[in-house]
Amino acid sequence: MLLAVDIGNSAIKFGVFDGQRLIHKIFRPHEKRFTFRRINCESW
Repeated sequence: MLLAVDIGNSAIKFGVFDGQRLIHKIFRPHEKRFTFRRINCESW
């Protein structure tokens, strides 16, 4: 299993791979009103 994370200017994308096969992906758009602290607290 491998977790890949792509942190871009407009979105954060996650992908879970089993070997070379993508088994799950998550897309979270970036919202300017969120600060790093707020996103971090919401994730937990």
